[in-house]
Amino acid sequence: MNLTAIRQALAQQVQTGVARGFTVYPYDTGACYPPCIVVGEDDPYVTYHITSGDRCQIQVELTLEVRLTSADGASARIAMDDVLVPGNSNYASIMEAVERDKTLGGTVGDVWVSQASAPGYNMDGELTAVLSIQIIANKS
Repeated sequence: MNLTAIRQALAQQVQTGVARGFTVYPYDTGACYPPCIVVGEDDPYVTYHITSGDRCQIQVELTLEVRLTSADGASARIAMDDVLVPGNSNYASIMEAVERDKTLGGTVGDVWVSQASAPGYNMDGELTAVLSIQIIANKS
């Protein structure tokens, strides 16, 4: 298991799966300007030994933080609704992008979106929402 490879595969899959012009970053570099999606860590980040034996599995919990500029007012809220809705089949849904390939190109055993926060404004005045991503990976 390689956490960096998992983050990069998740970012790449979301980048190619969401057709709204977001830049997707595997890490928050401090220079992520909206519209963007940033892969972060949830708590717990890594849960060891969720199964036992030689092929022990690990659970990794990541987040995807969606950031939009609030200067657009209602259109930013509409865009946020578009990316948070499941199953809209218009290639805006982050959930559909994440779950399109449940192995992230063979990097993990399974991946799914468990929930999304309500949109709100951060200290920079950006409209944000956070999606919780659950990942099952083999130890080795």
